Amino acid sequence: MLINFTQIKFAILLIGSVFAVICTAFVVYSNTTSTSVRTEAVSSFTRSETARITDLEKIIDGLKAKLDTIESKQLVVAASQHVPTKQPQSKVQITWYTNFFGSPYIVKPEFMQACSDWCEYINDPTKLNDDSVLGVIFHARDFGGWPKKTVQNQHWIFFDAESETNSGWPQDFSQHVDVVLGPFQEAEVPSLYADPYDATKHPAHTIQEKNEFRKKGHAPLAILVSNCGANNNRKEYVEELLKHIAVDSFGGCVHNKDMPPDNDKMKLIGQYKFYLAFENSNCKDYVTEKFFQAMTVGTVPVVYGAPNIHEYAPTNHSIINVLDFKSPKALAEYIKFLDENDNEYLKYLAYKDSSPGKRDGFGLVDATWKDRFQPMANGWEYAGYCKLCQYVATRKPRKTNFIRPPCRNLHINLKP
Repeated sequence: MLINFTQIKFAILLIGSVFAVICTAFVVYSNTTSTSVRTEAVSSFTRSETARITDLEKIIDGLKAKLDTIESKQLVVAASQHVPTKQPQSKVQITWYTNFFGSPYIVKPEFMQACSDWCEYINDPTKLNDDSVLGVIFHARDFGGWPKKTVQNQHWIFFDAESETNSGWPQDFSQHVDVVLGPFQEAEVPSLYADPYDATKHPAHTIQEKNEFRKKGHAPLAILVSNCGANNNRKEYVEELLKHIAVDSFGGCVHNKDMPPDNDKMKLIGQYKFYLAFENSNCKDYVTEKFFQAMTVGTVPVVYGAPNIHEYAPTNHSIINVLDFKSPKALAEYIKFLDENDNEYLKYLAYKDSSPGKRDGFGLVDATWKDRFQPMANGWEYAGYCKLCQYVATRKPRKTNFIRPPCRNLHINLKP
């Protein structure tokens, strides 16, 4: 049974609020009573008691942090419960036929939590002719040709997480493939680049803390990309944007700032108000970790990429789409407005509101977001392998009718 962390957090916050009221009452009391009484009261409020109050505040903060950590782990478990895990009569075995970006891929145990008793992945291409193997995986970027299929009850699985512009598929793939695995909503086994449950996590920093980072020299915007050869003018847009607003660019492309010594990307992104989640291609469903990482740490994603990106947003006011602005200059002016108006900025993070009654089981205000992505929940790495095993164990092989999502060559305006 999962613990209701929202109620527990509310109780902790309530205790803290009561404590704050008591302290406020004491201050009012000390300001309104006679000098002799006030002096006696204040003298009794010793330094040791003040230290105890500070310790209590630290304990409350520590409890909230620990609850966030435990909640995060339970969300992974909760997500895995959405995976159909009815145990087949015999163990399901799937083999990789190709490498994965040049090397054999070993599935980590934590990716198999929901199905480790009845599902197994191996790296043995010789098992291609073994009728006990129900699935054979071909990775698009390592594909070198189709072998001869001799076992008719095998599912041939084509896996790709790249866009059409970055990864070519064989023209005859639909004549050989039974299952497509990838971040495509219409694939046989769809899977996201990241875990949508992570969007329910609390922001890494409060607005007050983000404003302090700004005072210490952080730009309003950050970006971290290394591929300068994207064909959608991503690099050129950032260069024009820099003429109108400060952007801290940590990657190899348009680089102007070095990564901190700990090289912690998520920690870094969480310190910023906005993150440029610019993809290298404008393809339907091509939404990578750039988008999800920003949402996870509570940094507003400024997006450029998938034409259907709105389908991936928790609410209709949780992202900023570059294409909604006539130029980089217009975008810069809007970012400056939000940077100077905390209340308007926080409206973009309203979906993380943890107040009682504001969150559903997914922790989001917009329940339709949950309905759209429940079949893809928990990312392909954590749940995709179990979903794939379940799929091949319960269906007969049938050639895919999947059509790869197209890419759009958008002519984005770079003029002021």
